[in-house]
Amino acid sequence: MDSFFQSFDKIIFYKIIFIFIAFNVGIKFPDWDFHLNLKHRSIVTHSPLILIILLQFYIMEKSEFLRIFISGFAMALTLHFIFDIFPKGWSRGALLHIPILKLELKPFISKSFFAGFIVISLFISLYTTKNLEEYFLLGIFSVIKIIRDIKKEGKLFRPLCLFLVSFLLVGNIKYDSLQKELIKNGSFLVKQFDKISKKII
Repeated sequence: MDSFFQSFDKIIFYKIIFIFIAFNVGIKFPDWDFHLNLKHRSIVTHSPLILIILLQFYIMEKSEFLRIFISGFAMALTLHFIFDIFPKGWSRGALLHIPILKLELKPFISKSFFAGFIVISLFISLYTTKNLEEYFLLGIFSVIKIIRDIKKEGKLFRPLCLFLVSFLLVGNIKYDSLQKELIKNGSFLVKQFDKISKKII
């Protein structure tokens, strides 16, 4: 029995590590446009195009490692696009580019595309999760990343709010039990806070 639990712990540990690696690759991937001699915010890297390709491979192969990778990678792309939708200003560097057509999209169109990319990436990420543990793990990684990048990005409130609202809404669609879990945990926290406050008072 002990060996079973040890094996189980190892599986969970490896899953966390693999999601963490995929998440970090996904955060940096859109900015590979610099290394590919593309204009910054090229639609080649700043879109869910690579996700859709990976998803097709997963549908064909049903690989567990690929599923976990896609989930972490897609959530990181979601977060990157959330940051990109709140630039310091909608000038050239913030606009979406289509390389073959050599087209620079206007601010409103760029915003609309990024909004769509956020939704698609988030849906793919949560579609490839199997349970609430994976879902919450992705949420924790994302919130930590947003908080860590306050100084670098120069923003917190808008990206954090957009992420949390989107994450919870889509999560509620994927997992019927999510709402019950949130209510249960929320009521538990309220009770604990009430006990602490009574002791203080």
